[in-house]
Parts: sequence; C-alpha cells; structure tokens
Amino acid sequence: MKVFYKNDKTQRQLGFENSGGKLTATMYVQEEIKQDDKTKIVEKVAFSKTWEIAELYKLRTNSNNFTVKVYFNDTAFTKVIHIMPSRDNMKEYCKNMIVSENGGQSKGIAFSVFFNGPVDCCVVVNNFTVKQSAGIELVKSDNPDRSAFQYYPNFLNNMKRFKAKQELLAKLDCNDSLCGNEAQVDILTKIVKALVELNPDRTIREKVPELDAFFEAVDSTSVLTLKTTTKAIQDMKKQKENIRYAQQEYFQNK
Repeated sequence: MKVFYKNDKTQRQLGFENSGGKLTATMYVQEEIKQDDKTKIVEKVAFSKTWEIAELYKLRTNSNNFTVKVYFNDTAFTKVIHIMPSRDNMKEYCKNMIVSENGGQSKGIAFSVFFNGPVDCCVVVNNFTVKQSAGIELVKSDNPDRSAFQYYPNFLNNMKRFKAKQELLAKLDCNDSLCGNEAQVDILTKIVKALVELNPDRTIREKVPELDAFFEAVDSTSVLTLKTTTKAIQDMKKQKENIRYAQQEYFQNK
C-alpha cells in the first residue's frame, strides 16, 4: 500500500501497517521527560486503531464517493464518510464532522483513504510526519492528493463525477424543490376536487368516505392560501426549470 504524505517535521506522527486485508493506523506523540536535571524527548503511542479495509470501503455513501476521511482527537481516531453537504444540511454535516466516536471534539483530519476498489487503496496524509511501517511504501509529495490521482488515473474520473455532483447540490435548494412539489400537488388536488364536484355520481365518495375530509384538510393548508393559482404555477415552473438546468449541467460534466 502506498502512503502519500507531505510534512516531515511535526510533533505528532502517523504510522501505518497493511496486513491481511487490514489497515492499522497509530498516532505517535513526542513527550518531554526530565531525568537527572536533563530533558529528553521521547516518542510514545497516543492511540491506535485497526480497520478491515473492505469495511472501510463500505463506508462510502455511493459509487461516486471513493474517499473515507479519518478524523482524530486527543484520544482516538474517528471515521467520517466524505460527503459534500448541500446548503441545507451544512449544519448537520459540520456537527458530524467534528464529533468523534467517543463523543470528543475532533482536531481535524488525520488521513484519507482513497479507494480504487474494495481492497485496492492508498492513504493520503497532509498534516503529519509518517513513519516507515510494515507493508507500506511511503511517497513524499508537495501535493499528496494530486500524486494519488496520478498513481490511480481513474481517481480523476471519479473526482470529476463527484465534483459535478457537489456543484449540483450547491446550486439546488431543497426548500425550493419542496415548495415546487407542494404547489404542484395542491394544484392537482384542486383539479381533482373540481372534477369530483362536476360528477353527480356519488360512487367515488362511497368508495372513499374520507374524500371530503381530505379535501377540507388540503384546502385549509394549501400553498394556494398564500398565493394565487397563477402565481403558484409561475413559481413552480421557475423552480422546476432551475432544477432541470442544473441537472443538465451535471449530466454533461459528470
């Protein structure tokens, strides 16, 4: 397994071991110890964790997401699925990003695992020195992410698709989409109600005895209580056109 890293003069160091389909990461820290009026720097293990590589692979949210980022705090590593938040779930994303498995605050990203397949992966470290470890080939680079992309060319294709999806989510507001769908449903309900009232046959009411209660509930909570039907149709058309335009760009760029 290749480990791409950048820094080589940090107080914290990472060590990795790749063996038997498992990835072990260890965080080392330097500590000052006084002996006989002298101070020396010793290195000790702060914490360590082992993951099944195949299990890490499953943490991806979908086939376009090829990265799992592992965060850390003072006592542990924490796994965070790498997703790009939309404007509407940014708060929840940030909350998940900084809270570790043991409830502590995260200090940042320890490393990222880039997957080329279920067991084929490499590790990218941007902020720590990396120790030589078993089953690991170290590759120092000024831009570890770019080096990983060059080593695994299909990462670039995945990144292109992932970036296109990020841009799509950034352009769309789920509240606008919800309002458009709600207006469409309310307008269609209004049409259905008119058709029912024009039909003197009461068979439909016998089959659906809750029909009048349904219409009453919709009428009292409809978006059409806030705007005219004409305005609702105009807004719905504009919102759906914006979505179609963004989706068209996404499919062209993915």
